[in-house]
Amino acid sequence: MAHPPVPAAIRRMTPGRRITGDDRTKCRTDFAQLYHAGYPIRRIARETNRSYGFVRQILTEANVTFRTRGRNGEPSTPGAANNPKTTDR
Repeated sequence: MAHPPVPAAIRRMTPGRRITGDDRTKCRTDFAQLYHAGYPIRRIARETNRSYGFVRQILTEANVTFRTRGRNGEPSTPGAANNPKTTDR
């Protein structure tokens, strides 16, 4: 799925800088909007020079409901839903 580029204001984060206070609140809002627009966590992390863990933590603080892994919760392989080896995980 193609997404438009991440807005420049969000991309301007300085790598390694501690994010607190109003900046962290804005970060929660911005990351949550991107995630709800369909951006994967890894893309948000890459485009903002932040780690996957940081982005996930910010989204957790924003009370975001995370999507299931894969394609909309569907099995990635045809017939995988009927295969006991893939459904016992």
